[in-house]
Amino acid sequence: MVAEAYLPIRREFLSLVPIPIAVIGVSIMLLRLVASQDFKLWRDGTPWLAASVGGAATFVLQGKGWPYTAFALCLFALVVPMLHVCTRTLRGPVAVIGVGLLVLIGLYLSSPAPGFPPLVRRVHALTQHPRLLTITDHIGLGHPLVRQLGGVWVGSSCAQLLAGGAILRMETSQPTQGEREKLDGIIHFERQQLLADLRNGRPDVILVDTYLLSTFRFDWLAWASSDPEVETELRNYREVETVGRVRIFVDQSALQRS
Repeated sequence: MVAEAYLPIRREFLSLVPIPIAVIGVSIMLLRLVASQDFKLWRDGTPWLAASVGGAATFVLQGKGWPYTAFALCLFALVVPMLHVCTRTLRGPVAVIGVGLLVLIGLYLSSPAPGFPPLVRRVHALTQHPRLLTITDHIGLGHPLVRQLGGVWVGSSCAQLLAGGAILRMETSQPTQGEREKLDGIIHFERQQLLADLRNGRPDVILVDTYLLSTFRFDWLAWASSDPEVETELRNYREVETVGRVRIFVDQSALQRS
């Protein structure tokens, strides 16, 4: 399933390479500024730069562009100049460049998921410490939201990412009959997982996305409800609000308890 539906989800190569080039390039520039005159870049800095290049390779090979996949790239790119920073008194401009690099990398690695509105207050207004489930291909809808709410995650996976990849392949390529059967099987598997989560987890709140891979408009509710058993479970929930790209559904009994 990973080979069929996850690996093909990737960004264009040219949209990925600017980040490694920028991070490693600035690291080398900063290293030139802070290192001693007898420092040999391709001798003393080789282990750390090689590790950073390895991190860049994994970032590009994964092809998703997600910030956490660039963690190794950024970490090792910073090690060499920071080691020299610790042993020298820096000039003002050099210190500014170093701090700026740290801030930019920190902001990138902690950047929130694109397009999701702030939901903590809205969900808290409906119910406290909810049992939460999402119908989406994006992990960023449910996490870290469930921790911020002090809630309980009742899903057996972080998102319906495999279904998202299978749907994308079905809609944007021309799979053979055999490939289509595999993709249909993956989609069916994800619906069955969702059905089990609804029955076993009994979520108080369900958040439903309206985009596929944060790019294409997509009706995830219709996708879920196309299974009669899932549709029966979803009848217990009422849509109370749409915030940006997210539809909020609440269990009637949870509303009564709150």
